[in-house]
Amino acid sequence: IGLAAMAATDIPIALRGISDPRQWTAQDWLSDLVPHLVYGATVTTVLRQQDEATGHRREPGERSSTLRSAVIGVASGLRSSTGIAAALLSGAPGTAHRARLVGATALVGGELVADKNPNVPSRLSQPALTGRLIAGGGGAAALARRDRADTASALIIGTVGALAGSHGGAWWRQWAGRRMPDWQAALAEDAVALTMAAAALRRPARSSSVSASR
Repeated sequence: IGLAAMAATDIPIALRGISDPRQWTAQDWLSDLVPHLVYGATVTTVLRQQDEATGHRREPGERSSTLRSAVIGVASGLRSSTGIAAALLSGAPGTAHRARLVGATALVGGELVADKNPNVPSRLSQPALTGRLIAGGGGAAALARRDRADTASALIIGTVGALAGSHGGAWWRQWAGRRMPDWQAALAEDAVALTMAAAALRRPARSSSVSASR
């Protein structure tokens, strides 16, 4: 829905010569893409609420997917490795689970250490921000697939959440940096990101009706 709305506005703009999308920068495309994805997610949410009002109920995993996607998205904006860890740990338990757990732990731990380096580029720089958006959307989509929820909506919500988390985290570090040592502000951000990621990774509880049927 969001991409269709984007095409409905951008194609006429290009055809009328108002603007040439071929000359747009990555930042221009991002500024155009995100609002349309938010629009698509909003329309989808309203349609689902109408379905619930008419008796079309959803599974518990799908009902909680919107919040879960937003949480892991924001966490990825704070620490991009949390979204990657969510994608790794969303797989079914098996022989590779321990390897995925070790990999996720190494990624998160490495970023927690690297974040304290004052020479690390800003998270709002183009490559870093793009990586956080990919991590947030990918992590949200992986969790939605695990919970048998709508992966497309989760991808959008996770991406938007990562954008919000990136800007929110940057604001926090700038604001807190004037009131406390930067490492203390970074540790507080670490705690928030890890708590949010842990909450998002929790599997949704099954409803009593589902449990009774099994």
